Amino acid sequence: MKKLLSWLIILTLMLSPISYGQTKQTNDSPKQEVVYAKIDHTGAVDSLSVVNVFRLARDGVVTDFGEYESTTNLTNLESIEVKGDRIEVPAKAGIFYYQGNQPDRALPWLVDIDYFLDGKAVSAEELAGKTGELRLRLRISNNPEADPIFFEHYLLQVSLQFPQDGFHVLEAKDATEAISGEDKLLTYTVLPDKAADIELIASVRDFAMKPIMLNGLPFQMALELPDMDDSLGDLALLQDAIKQLNDGAQALADGLALAGSGGSELYGGADSLAGGGFQMSDGLDQFSEGLYQYQSGLEAYRDGVVAFDDGLGQLVDGIEQLSDGLNDYAAGSDQATDGLNQYIDGVNQYVGGVNQALDMIIPLINEVEKAKGILELIDFSEAIEQTKIASNRIDQALREIAEAIGEMDVSQFEAMKASSAQLLALLESIEAEAGAIPGLSDLISRLQAANGNLETQLQALETIAYQLRHPDLTALGVDPEDVNTQSLLAYMASQADQLDGVMAEIRAGTLHPVAGIISELIEFEAGLQDVLGGLSGLADAYRPIDDMIQGFDGSALEELKNRVLAASERYSELNEEFQRYLDEMGEELPAMIEELLANIDQAADGMNQLRDGGNSLVSGGEDIRAGFAQLNDGAHELAGGSDQLVLGARQIRDGSSGLTYGIRSLADNFRLMTGGSSEIAYGLRQLAGGIGAYRDGIGAYISGITQAGDGSRQLADGTDQLARETDGMDEQMKQQIEEMTEEFLPKDFDPVSFVSNKNTEVEVVQFVIMGQGINLTPEEAEEVVEEDDQTIWDRVVDLFKNLLP
Repeated sequence: MKKLLSWLIILTLMLSPISYGQTKQTNDSPKQEVVYAKIDHTGAVDSLSVVNVFRLARDGVVTDFGEYESTTNLTNLESIEVKGDRIEVPAKAGIFYYQGNQPDRALPWLVDIDYFLDGKAVSAEELAGKTGELRLRLRISNNPEADPIFFEHYLLQVSLQFPQDGFHVLEAKDATEAISGEDKLLTYTVLPDKAADIELIASVRDFAMKPIMLNGLPFQMALELPDMDDSLGDLALLQDAIKQLNDGAQALADGLALAGSGGSELYGGADSLAGGGFQMSDGLDQFSEGLYQYQSGLEAYRDGVVAFDDGLGQLVDGIEQLSDGLNDYAAGSDQATDGLNQYIDGVNQYVGGVNQALDMIIPLINEVEKAKGILELIDFSEAIEQTKIASNRIDQALREIAEAIGEMDVSQFEAMKASSAQLLALLESIEAEAGAIPGLSDLISRLQAANGNLETQLQALETIAYQLRHPDLTALGVDPEDVNTQSLLAYMASQADQLDGVMAEIRAGTLHPVAGIISELIEFEAGLQDVLGGLSGLADAYRPIDDMIQGFDGSALEELKNRVLAASERYSELNEEFQRYLDEMGEELPAMIEELLANIDQAADGMNQLRDGGNSLVSGGEDIRAGFAQLNDGAHELAGGSDQLVLGARQIRDGSSGLTYGIRSLADNFRLMTGGSSEIAYGLRQLAGGIGAYRDGIGAYISGITQAGDGSRQLADGTDQLARETDGMDEQMKQQIEEMTEEFLPKDFDPVSFVSNKNTEVEVVQFVIMGQGINLTPEEAEEVVEEDDQTIWDRVVDLFKNLLP
């Protein structure tokens, strides 16, 4: 697409002639400006000149404006008069040319050229005649020091020309390649108001290159765009058709889904029907076989009816005995219910005992919570750090005193007495403060008391668990072999197991860990007392030294030095061990405290679980009480029904003679039934086969409907996506066409002068920018020597030659 657009722009520029207007200027003639610039190998401007062209309708004086370093008449030999930026020269009718040089004038474009050979940056001079992989990078951007109107409205055509022999293009993005004689021509087009970063990669041998050419022209393009309304109208029809297709696809998918659902139900019914048909056929076969057996049995039954009538009398007698036993059972059930109520009352007493135990545990929980609060309040790390600091202060003071005494003479001891008194006061204050860490002994006592109470309560719970497993059934008045009693005993045993589990968790999670922590705290307190006790003895040890200092005379100086030095060395050793012990304790104690706090929370949770288990036990006992009440009611209903059973048995005995007569008639007529059952069985087998075939057909139909439903759903999803993606596509395409047209079509532009804004009548300004070649032949690089008798045409030709390297 970009190459096609480039070719269209080039073709338009080639076919569009330069138009010449008839606007008036000071000399009554419009002008054209052709800006010629020469750049070096890096893109920097070496020289710049402007050829001004006028078409004169009559003889007169040409007046133009521009600040030039020098001017040259390219048309005749008339001298050019320059007054500031005003240029005047007499001229004949026709075309008049003159050249003005502006070497410091800024071009609208900045050009930056870099050369690389085999990945290494090289200069153009180093590149001449080389072989390898060439990468040429040419960057074009807006020059902020120039009038932006030319950059915004001018098309820039960049031409690179290389000898074909020894030059092979590897990559030339956006380039138009052509052949010019024996050379390869690469052309790039830079649109108005666009920067460019051109990169060429080629394989070269004995590298040479013609000068780079850049031509700037106003962007003009006569392009008539087609009316898109008709095409977009067809696109709107396409969108409507897609929406209708999507609606139909959605309806088809929904209908097939309903058909599939109904087919599944139909298949299920057919399958059930087929299964029932086969079961009916099999059952009828069994029924026929049973008829024959029944016939034989009926005859045997007929003979047995007589014996039944005889035995019926014995049955009636037994039922009467059963009724008497059931009445006795009902009376016993009343006694069992009374015993069960006593048992439930005992269970309630047990639950009350559990609740009392839990109420006793509540203070333990409170004590544990208090202990937890004490642990959280004690800042062990601060106490340890303060102890370390105090010990270091004592060590430092003893060292300083020992050093001072070692350097003192007799006259200095008066000042030493005050320092010694201060040290003794410090040691005595430490001795007064030495002792247990505040709250530690109380914490240990509380934890020991709480653990003792917890152990007592756990022993009470163990007693309750034992009673649950071994209740006194005799005192409860229940039958241990009764099914309901066995269920109750199993439930009580499960509650005892639950209590054992809770107690085991309490011992493992609270009692034993707390006991371990108590031991650790006792050991820590003992060690701390030993250390603090050592600190307490320092005051007693130093007091004789202070007495010597206070009552000092010259004869005791040496003994004082020895005793102070010995005390300093002793305390230094003690301080090192004490600091190491405090560091170890500071590392281990936080973890111990954290574990203790976690175990305290776990113990509290265990107590709450135990209370919940007791409440569940109470609820279960009431459920058992209600069940036994229903059982007792059933026993009385059973006893009442036994009386009716006796009456019924007697009625059966009275009707046994009628039964005997009926059985004889049934045996005689049953033979007719067995013959018809065979024909019914044959018909049912055919019916079952037909139903099976119908079910298989329904299954094939369901499979097809399912496949069609899956396909229709995929179709519906696709048409829905197509409808969503094409919705508003006509407006989107119209907007994109307008945006592309706005971007690529030239904007309205009135030519302005490059050299001076005082030149108001300007037809066109063109730019010709030429670089330097690499490794050109001497003939191409040779400069032309000026001659005094040059013609006007020779001067124009000379201008172009001077622009060449």
